[in-house]
Amino acid sequence: MTLPQQDQVEAQARRFQPPAAKPGNGLVEIVRKTSDGYDVRTGETFYKTERLGVYSSRQAALEAVLAKYAPDLSIEPLKVNE
Repeated sequence: MTLPQQDQVEAQARRFQPPAAKPGNGLVEIVRKTSDGYDVRTGETFYKTERLGVYSSRQAALEAVLAKYAPDLSIEPLKVNE
C-alpha cells in the first residue's frame, strides 16, 4: 500500500469514529443550536442553545431523536434469508 493510500484509509477511519467520551456523570443531552444574531462589524454569529432532553446514554438519545422526528422509521434486527 502506498503512502497516499494509507493516508486515505486512515482519514476514512477517523471520519467514522464516534467522538471521544467526555469526563462527567455519563449523561448526555440533546441540544438545538440556532443563530441568535450576527455582528456585521466583526463577522461574528451569535448562537442560542436549547436543551431538548437529557439521556443516560448516547444510544438512548439517538433513539429518542429517531422516535420524535422520524416516527415511521424503526431499528430492528437484521433478517437474513437462508
